[in-house]
Amino acid sequence: MKKLGLFILTIGIIAIFAACESDVTEPTVEFGKAYFSSTPNGAQIWIDSKDTKTVTPDTVKLIEAGLRVVDLKLSGYRDTTFIIDIEVGKTITVNHMSLVKK
Repeated sequence: MKKLGLFILTIGIIAIFAACESDVTEPTVEFGKAYFSSTPNGAQIWIDSKDTKTVTPDTVKLIEAGLRVVDLKLSGYRDTTFIIDIEVGKTITVNHMSLVKK
């Protein structure tokens, strides 16, 4: 009888832990896009200190939603830094950012 009770208790504990694990959900990351153009064209687009490997004019895809720091970098010009707010599933437009010569 003790063995049966211990067996039922063990199965119950396993079931509780299994149920707890299935309730855990991974956080979802949601994205938007941004189109950038600059004067002059050809500035490297950096977002949150990461090179996007794109230059203006272009659209950067898969930008995590929320506030992001953007740097436009072009040889012979000062880096231009600004903040954008990316919305899930939307494309924002940043037109004609004027770069200043060094």
